[in-house]
Formats: sequence, structure tokens, C-alpha cells
Amino acid sequence: MNTFGHVIKFERIRQNIKQVKLADGICTPSYLSKIESNSIVPSEEILGLLFERLSIKAVQQDISEVEYFQYVKNVYFEAIAKKNTPEISLKLNDILKTSYLFENSSYFYTYQLLIMRLKLFVHNIKHDSTDYITTISKIVLEFDNYQLFLFHNSVGYYHLAKNDLVSSTVSFEKGTALISSIDLDEREIADISYILSSVLLLNKRLIAALEYNTKALYYFNKELLYFRSIECYIIRALIYKNAMNPEKAYEYLKLAETISKKHNSYENLSLIYINLANTFVVKKNVKKSIEYYKKSMQIAHDSRVVLTCIYSIVLENSKLNETNEVLYWSKKGLALYKNDPADNLTHLYHHLTCFISLNEKSVSFEEDVKNAINYFLHMKDYRHTHRYYLLLSNFFHSEKKYKTSVKYYKLANKYLAIKEKWQFIEDL
Repeated sequence: MNTFGHVIKFERIRQNIKQVKLADGICTPSYLSKIESNSIVPSEEILGLLFERLSIKAVQQDISEVEYFQYVKNVYFEAIAKKNTPEISLKLNDILKTSYLFENSSYFYTYQLLIMRLKLFVHNIKHDSTDYITTISKIVLEFDNYQLFLFHNSVGYYHLAKNDLVSSTVSFEKGTALISSIDLDEREIADISYILSSVLLLNKRLIAALEYNTKALYYFNKELLYFRSIECYIIRALIYKNAMNPEKAYEYLKLAETISKKHNSYENLSLIYINLANTFVVKKNVKKSIEYYKKSMQIAHDSRVVLTCIYSIVLENSKLNETNEVLYWSKKGLALYKNDPADNLTHLYHHLTCFISLNEKSVSFEEDVKNAINYFLHMKDYRHTHRYYLLLSNFFHSEKKYKTSVKYYKLANKYLAIKEKWQFIEDL
């Protein structure tokens, strides 16, 4: 029984319209509720009035919904296999213009979830991912396990893009728990294995991260998907770097660099150079690390990568007490951020602001650092919360304000314990 009730319900929720308001002058709210649950078939007149009030255009479709659904799914498969963002963005825009109306509610829900994943994939804020996720989250009780898998993974990507690692991890784990109960395409398994390896790496679960990375890498290498293979090698290098094996990390980064140049896949080359720079940081070769950070900046198109390089150069110069260089690069980075601010770069804004304030001995130093602390606390980033409380403690100690120094030192220790998950003295 097809009534388009699922379409009406989705649009009503998306537009934040109550059933009473939508039904007013058309039908009773209880009748509308039955329409939305596909329990009854409304007359063409009522259906037309509801569509008109919701600005839904019922356009004659030239392709069956089975064929169109498969087309959208193929675009999704192409996105996760090749990650050709410009091409996928064009296809997504065409899909959104079509506004296809699915009579089959299962197709409709999966279609909406695929669209959500594609919107997050192209990273276009004009697509209002937040509103879209809010709408879809209100109908999750109607999803099957595959739809729940798509939903949780998209929410995971959303939180990851917002630098909320805790929420992202929870969402991906919910999606992963469903894998055994659904029949996934190989491309989906490889894609989720890759992102799980990345998230597990961020959570310092290195052995599990390596296992998922191996699974993803096997598929991408087998299918000659060089872009995805390069991504895997970068994550693999980071896993070994975190395992205190910089030589192995360097080996995988050089392999990624070779593949990038051989197959003209330069999208991640700037990221490869950043991580090569990081291997030289571990080796305490400041000159070589700065050289690679600058190489990365020269070819980077992503402001996040450029700002990360600038911040890294600031860190290296700070180790050498090169105050002029620290101020030069900090101000350069801050100007770049202010020219194009973004939520996922806010942490770099706070880092650079604190470096300027500290090195210029600004009267707003304590306030600037406290602002940074509040931000990192909000993001549950206890590593940097600890770091900035320790910076305050050291600063006031140098100013011979020992009482204030001790206060901040205690707070630094508190968040170090939270970061390291220490509960008892015996844990030390």
C-alpha cells in the first residue's frame, strides 16, 4: 500500500511543522497520522493539498524508482570507493534537483540516508547537514538494520568533522555492531574499516586500528583504488608513529609519496609531507621538519592543512626559543584563520592566540589561555586542557605568584589524570 505518507512525514518534520498545523483545513490530525504511517490511501485531492502546503512537487518521473534508487546507490558506492569529491558533488547537486518521490518507504528512507552520507562526503556547509541529521534522527524507529548502519556512520562522520571524537566513536561503534546482521557490499566494508582504523588510532587503540587498516588496504590495493590506498598508508604510518616506530612510519609515508607521484594522485601529498615532517620532529631534526612543513604548505589547497603546518612550525620554533619566528608564523596563521574561520579550525585559533599572547607578554595572557582551556574542556580534549593549565602554572611561577601557580598546577594534574584515566595513586 503506497500513500506517500513517509514523504509527507519526512517533509513535515524537516520543515518543523506540527501535524495539527499541516492538517488544518485539509483533514483531521488523526487522519493525517494514518496517512503518514501509510495506514490509509488518501484521495488525490487531499494528497495534492498536503503536497502543496509542504511545497512538494509531484513531477512525472522518466525512470522507475528501482532504477533511480540503484543510480543513487551507485553514486554512493563511487564516492566511498574513489572519493572523487568534485565529481560526486556535481552528481549530488543533480540528485537534489530531481526531488524524486519514492512510493516505496524503504527505498525512500535509504535514499535519504545515502543523501545524508553524500552531503557529509562533499563537506558543503550549504547542505545543512545539522538540520538533515536532526530530521532523520526523528524517524530512526522506522529503520531496518542497514538503514541504522548508514545513519550511525553518517552521524559518526558528522561528529568527526566537528572534532567531537567521543560522540564520533560512539556512533561508529553503534554502526559497527550492526555489521554482522546485514549484507554489506565490499566497498562499504572497506570504507568502514578505513574510518574505524582512523578513529581507533585517535583513541590510541593501535592494534585494533592496524587490523582494520589491513582489511581496508587489502581491498583498495586489490581494486587498484590508489587514492584510498594512499589514505590507508598514511593512517598506517600514523599507527606506527604512535607505536614509537618512526622508521616504519617513514617507510609507509615514502611509499604513499611514491604511489601519489606515480599515479598522479596528488590530493594527499601535502598531508604526506606533514607526516614526513612529523617523523623528523620525533628524530629532533628541526630543520628537516620545518622544510617538509613548508613543502606541504606550498601545495596544500585545504586551509586546515596550511594552518596545521603553520602551527607545527610555531611549535618547532618555540622549542628553540625563536621568539621572532614564533610571532611571525603565529600572526600569519591567525590572519589566515580570521580570513576564513571554520568550526573545525577553532582549536588552531586558540593555540596561535596563546602563543602570541605569551610571547608578546600581553596583559590578556591569562584570559586568552582560559578561553583556550574552556574550549578544550568543551571538546573533551583533556590533553590540551592539561597543557594550558600547566602553561598558566609555569607563567605565574616565573612571576613569583606561587599561590596562583599552585592553583593552576593542581588543575593541570587533575586533567592529566583524566586524560590518562588514572583513578588511584596506584595507577601511576
